[in-house]
Amino acid sequence: MKNLKVFLENLEASLPSGLTLNKVLIKELGLNKDAASRRISGKTPFTYSEVCTLANAYNISLTPAQSSSFNNVVFGYTPFKNKQVDSKYFFENISNLLYKLNTHQHKVLYHVAPEIPIYHYYKYPLLLNFKLFYWGKYLLNIDYYVKRVFKEAPSDPQIVEHAQKAYEQYCLIPSVEIWTPQTLQTVLTQIQFCIETGDFTNTAEILLVLEELNQLMQRIKQMAEDNNKAFDHDKKMQIP
Repeated sequence: MKNLKVFLENLEASLPSGLTLNKVLIKELGLNKDAASRRISGKTPFTYSEVCTLANAYNISLTPAQSSSFNNVVFGYTPFKNKQVDSKYFFENISNLLYKLNTHQHKVLYHVAPEIPIYHYYKYPLLLNFKLFYWGKYLLNIDYYVKRVFKEAPSDPQIVEHAQKAYEQYCLIPSVEIWTPQTLQTVLTQIQFCIETGDFTNTAEILLVLEELNQLMQRIKQMAEDNNKAFDHDKKMQIP
């Protein structure tokens, strides 16, 4: 109820003169008068989509209604959808988020890793493209990938560019990653699966992907041993 009260107060404060909450709910949500009144009184809860519709219509931030004073955590995510272009936006968004995080004086990135954290793939274009291919074809059922084998879905230069920028930012942010024995096994299982399904058309393709995976693991090993993610950065830096 506290969240509802804060949200409705913010909504009411943003309304033009002469417009009431009841009228807004009827107009924006397509409710009848009784349904609108029940939501305002708290007898009927708002759905998430209804809250988002109202927030977007009147430019209301949901953060105050989800602040720490109500013991909530605010978070967001960027999902892949059904177009190849979405993966460009996905990686561009991650790059921008890491850049913003890096502007803070005190920052730590925590990552529980059921598989190798995506940041590590950014430095290895072929391996990154394999992950995109696998996710697109077998997890997300994206038409672009479903109709192709691996060599027919080459790396997008824009994705590689954003990935490399994101990796540079990642290496400058202190982080804690929690790995398990299964962390590495996930990508190995995916590669094995694509071998069996014929997504690799020759042995050379497989070896190139495995070579990048080996390079990635050697790099991570050195990071862990040196407690430093930026050991080969242009400037001498120590980022745990």
